[in-house]
Amino acid sequence: MTIKNIKFKELEKGYILVNYNTFKQLNPIVFDNISEFFNGFASIKLEGIGWNFIDTNGELVYNGDIWFDDVYNFSNGTAFVRKAGKGWYWLNTQGELIEHNSSIL
Repeated sequence: MTIKNIKFKELEKGYILVNYNTFKQLNPIVFDNISEFFNGFASIKLEGIGWNFIDTNGELVYNGDIWFDDVYNFSNGTAFVRKAGKGWYWLNTQGELIEHNSSIL
């Protein structure tokens, strides 16, 4: 899958992020799972850490030590995310968490 100059390259055990023009790896992370880019962001997973997002520059959106147990795609500048034992939040494109007071989902 490709967006702008970013491509996920499948390896034997996971995926890496490469520059589509130079085929150089953009960061040292090997992801266990990935999604298509949607509204400029792709969800990525690391076993033992959880789900997060990357932007079209290959940068992580959320920089916390513990990632998310569940994520939904970005829409109108936010994504719905769940942290274990803490509930649901909105994550904005700057990586900031906004509390969500509803028990839906």
